[in-house]
Amino acid sequence: MKKHPSDRANFWHTLWAKNTIGFHQEEISPFLEKYWRYDPKKVFVPLCGKTKDMIWLSQKKHDVIGVEFNETAVRDFFIDKSHKTKQQNNMQIFYNKNIQIYCGDFFALPQINTPLIFDRAALVALSQNLRQQYVNYLKKITPENAEILLITYEYPQHEMPGPPFSIPQKIVQNLYSQYQNVDKLDERNVLDILPMFQQRLSFMKECVYRIH
Repeated sequence: MKKHPSDRANFWHTLWAKNTIGFHQEEISPFLEKYWRYDPKKVFVPLCGKTKDMIWLSQKKHDVIGVEFNETAVRDFFIDKSHKTKQQNNMQIFYNKNIQIYCGDFFALPQINTPLIFDRAALVALSQNLRQQYVNYLKKITPENAEILLITYEYPQHEMPGPPFSIPQKIVQNLYSQYQNVDKLDERNVLDILPMFQQRLSFMKECVYRIH
């Protein structure tokens, strides 16, 4: 059954309101630093929250486009940064020289003409019944040859309800089956560096994929 937009809004707003944002990390992604080897282009960061990865990408001379439903997260990102706002397609856009963030529903976005996509916190923040809708819509609004650097977590899902949710490699391959290549590049154990999960999980690893 397809989720109504208000259900999606409530899901994400509830996470931020309760500060249930285990999918948000303060540091730059080590996998981003290790595997991002692209010349400066436009990059799309779905469900971006207030991630500092966008700053890192902009420092590499990319133009960054994000989308985030929760306005608090967007305003937190732009605190102490010069930015402006504008309205477009019934969404408010916060922007500065190299970064613009659509504040609104991902599923209401217009076409995003970006050849590169960095997903560190979108897929892992979505419950099972939203994931395929997300992947399908991402495919719809981005160019045919777009390339994705995707980061996921794997852990015993029965030990913690999420988010972030556990998304094993087989599920990643199934979700992105419409793409020609779904290549796992690396993984690392992260339980030792994520203390908020140490009392709940027996193991936790972070994985990175290149999808195109």
